[in-house]
Amino acid sequence: MKLRIVTQNVEAGAAAQNRWAALAAAINDLQPQLVMLQEVDWLTNPSAIRAAEWDLGMRLLVAKSRHMPTAIAWDSDRLTLRDSHTDTQHKTWHGYCLASFDLTGIDLPCQFVAISAHLNPSSAAAAAIEAQIIGTRAYRHDGLGVIAGDVNHPPLDDPEPDWTTIQPYNRMARCLPITSPDDPWRANTIVGQTLYSGGFTDV
Repeated sequence: MKLRIVTQNVEAGAAAQNRWAALAAAINDLQPQLVMLQEVDWLTNPSAIRAAEWDLGMRLLVAKSRHMPTAIAWDSDRLTLRDSHTDTQHKTWHGYCLASFDLTGIDLPCQFVAISAHLNPSSAAAAAIEAQIIGTRAYRHDGLGVIAGDVNHPPLDDPEPDWTTIQPYNRMARCLPITSPDDPWRANTIVGQTLYSGGFTDV
């Protein structure tokens, strides 16, 4: 059995700016069984959540957040919800959404854990700590899980972008520190390193 997983930061204001319907349609075209969403700022009441479930044709779980909520949607024909954690707004900058599932027709040795994450955008060091916190939660049911979302920081193996085109505050957050204007900018991959150290792949 294969699971198709989609992750999408819909960006704040997706509903108010009338972007959500097109985003939901694009997600549906991919026919995923699991969707990780970030910045779902309008999903703050049951009626809005039900409407989004209708748009996606999936069940939906939304986590609390001090800033921008995260969410997980799933195909209830393929995945059966067993456990969830949504009261995470004080655990990380944005909080995170965690759900664990049984997979229909598959006898797994443990529950499958899915986490929709949105890591701290302003500090690679802070985001790495958040990755440690979230990574431990992915092992909650013996270690079969996925973390997906807006990581905000460079992965281990991507080529260096042209950092001169990046805003100074983003360079400060996402590059290794420099001590001279002649120093080259280099990506700070501590978040990817942290996740890799925890046994995660594609980081």
